[in-house]
Amino acid sequence: MESIPILLSVKRFLRILIAHFLYYTGVLNLLINRKLKNKAVVLMYHRVLDKEEISSSYSQNCIIVSKKSFAAQMKYLQSHLNAISLDDTIHSLKNKTPFPPKCCLVTFDDGWKDNYQNAYSILRKHKIPATIFLPTDYIGTNKHFWQERLNKSLIRLYQHCTKDISYRNKALKRFQNDELSKILYSNQNDVKENIASFISKNKKQGQAKVDAVMQQIEDFSEVSSANEDQDRDFMSWEEIKEMAGDGIKFGSHGKSHTILTEAIVDLHQELSASKSTIESHLSLTIKSFSYPNGDYTNKITGQARQHGYEIAFGTEPGFITREDNPYTLKRINIHEDMTNSMPMFVARIAGL
Repeated sequence: MESIPILLSVKRFLRILIAHFLYYTGVLNLLINRKLKNKAVVLMYHRVLDKEEISSSYSQNCIIVSKKSFAAQMKYLQSHLNAISLDDTIHSLKNKTPFPPKCCLVTFDDGWKDNYQNAYSILRKHKIPATIFLPTDYIGTNKHFWQERLNKSLIRLYQHCTKDISYRNKALKRFQNDELSKILYSNQNDVKENIASFISKNKKQGQAKVDAVMQQIEDFSEVSSANEDQDRDFMSWEEIKEMAGDGIKFGSHGKSHTILTEAIVDLHQELSASKSTIESHLSLTIKSFSYPNGDYTNKITGQARQHGYEIAFGTEPGFITREDNPYTLKRINIHEDMTNSMPMFVARIAGL
């Protein structure tokens, strides 16, 4: 088992080495010129946090970019790429016109408050157009995503178990879950990665099963992380209005942030009610949608069209062309672990 982390470390080191070699020899720039000829790259961000915020966050690493990295990335886009707006993207897809050379669209999922507090000023400084997708049930509230709640509960359970072996034995007997056992037997270096794996595997189980698992853990720990702190995770409507007045575009990320392919989901509510809510607050027509977790079917894309959206994004990596279906657009996820240096960021844009 120990050989797996070592192998991953070696692979990561080789990626970094290759990215730096290609970047400093100019090969990456040539690759981007070639790959973004008549194509666009859509970058997908979530959270932009400073060093202190990262250390106290319960979000998974795969949705976090440091404020320092984000500033460097936007500076690179301003200098080396052609940052286009959502309306530019819609125009090219609708009219089948070629995208400008080396162009990119910046998007954010979830409407985190740090988009306003940390990312907004950087976007303004570098004149980068951006689109933020909002899960309307969470905007302006103190609600938390289940991923953050579960992460917090598991960390607390782990901390308690490491201090009290008898408590850990009780937990193992109660849950009888191999993945949870792996977390509770983790060392300090591996626990966050094992928790992230547990959360990722539970994501596809459906909201009802996720809620049941979370309730079990919270009941056993005799601590509920659901609403114990009143800090907002998400933007307020006042902050969103300010950004919209400054040219930032907004789209829907559903109503409840539930994966739309779940059998119990009310697609009308997720697509229509969320759209209406944003439009009523901003007095603007909402044209874009981002599928929670990137999951969709032909039925869902058809309903997105019927509900008046002109464009919709998934999470499958790749570039977009004028010939693409505007309701199944690819994006490249940007996060700190993979893009914490400029060579790694540029390699990510190039699709390496």
